[in-house]
Amino acid sequence: MRQAAFLFLTALVLAAASSAAGCRRAQRREAALSAPAGVPTPMLDPWKQAALKIEEDRGEAIGRKAAVEIPAELKQYKERKRFLSIQVAAWREGGFETPHDFAALVEQIRRGEFVEVPALGDDYLLYGVGLAASDEPMTHYDKATGKSVTLYGRDADFEADYAQLKDSLAAQDESTKELSKELAGLPKKERERRKALAEEIAEKRRDAAATKSRMQLLDSFYRKPARRKILAEEYEELASFARDFGGRAYDLQDAAARKEFKARLLAYARPAAFEMIKELARAYRQKFDRHLPFTSLVRTDEYQRVEALRELRDHYHVFAFAEGRPPKEKLVREEIGDGAGGAPRAEKEEAGKARGAKAKGKSRADAKKNARGAKKAAPAAKKRAARRRR
Repeated sequence: MRQAAFLFLTALVLAAASSAAGCRRAQRREAALSAPAGVPTPMLDPWKQAALKIEEDRGEAIGRKAAVEIPAELKQYKERKRFLSIQVAAWREGGFETPHDFAALVEQIRRGEFVEVPALGDDYLLYGVGLAASDEPMTHYDKATGKSVTLYGRDADFEADYAQLKDSLAAQDESTKELSKELAGLPKKERERRKALAEEIAEKRRDAAATKSRMQLLDSFYRKPARRKILAEEYEELASFARDFGGRAYDLQDAAARKEFKARLLAYARPAAFEMIKELARAYRQKFDRHLPFTSLVRTDEYQRVEALRELRDHYHVFAFAEGRPPKEKLVREEIGDGAGGAPRAEKEEAGKARGAKAKGKSRADAKKNARGAKKAAPAAKKRAARRRR
């Protein structure tokens, strides 16, 4: 549920901000990271200078070797689950919608729910925001299955991609057959070769399974008119926004442009979160005389799967309440699991799903068992009927 924290920000740990490779050089002409996508030309040099300052050698241990004193206000509570439970409870209480993919994020941007955060402010800079954005085609994220479905600008593009997948699957199957035939003809004493062939066959089968899975996913969306219509609308939503993104155009058919487009979308935050960014950064710069770097702003549910991998680095995770007050304690206790039943609400929901799936599986098993029983009983019934006729 971490992606559900509606005012979730990520800032580099103060003492670890200079942990970029090579930061101990006395002088550096280029920052370790490039400026974020969409930075106006006049802002490029000021951004680089601010980035160099946060990366500069401070003559002391950095990263995880640094002895960082965590302020009492930022420490976790004695209850291990309370910190995250407060965030989830606040999200529930506010009823905030989180974007599941880039098309959903664009919709919320159009509604004014998010604002773009400039790459360089008076006291902060965006440092690595959207760094993990890919140049892959735009996708629809299906929350029910946790899978991403490619969005196509034209029907012909879908058909061409699908035909390519079909040819690839046929080639994979043919290759597997040939390798299996070779393996069958090898004497058992050829252990090394047999082992290599077996591993290659297993890899080919995994590739074929992945190709088949993707084809099935595309079939489940593009072969159904209602779903196909939704995907077409989502693509057009993205394409129209990309054609005029604050005065700049991005061609979604171009891989590099797609990557820039995605990274720029990830440089948005809710208005209240943006105010918190400026407040934190102002206090930080007054204390340390350098900009406060932020590494992550909004995350779609889809992007969260990738971005969460970077959270192993030293960061402060900042959560701001939309109305300036914490959620009701009752909701917090429910998340922790102190309400009726003892288990956290999310765990209860998962347990309920598991019980439902188990019951469903049992029903299917019972149905199969009854069918087998009926099949076995059919010949005996026929014999009894024949005897009665005689």
